[in-house]
Amino acid sequence: RGDKTRSKRTHVSALVPGRVHSILVREGSVAPAHETILMIESLGILVPHALPEEVRILRWKVAAEDRVKAGQELADFQSPV
Repeated sequence: RGDKTRSKRTHVSALVPGRVHSILVREGSVAPAHETILMIESLGILVPHALPEEVRILRWKVAAEDRVKAGQELADFQSPV
């Protein structure tokens, strides 16, 4: 019997260009659905980034203060946890 709830690895991308203001979830930690995992400052406004399902953050590809482009990959995550 196959397990239909296979975990998949994917990534989260920046919604806006700007500067990484803060990373709120450590690598290896579980981020609850709809919880902010990262904030990007764009044009003086903080833009929260969250995911619609519970995930485990595998690796951050950016750090606080990094400049990012819209669509740039920010982190790899595993879902479902």
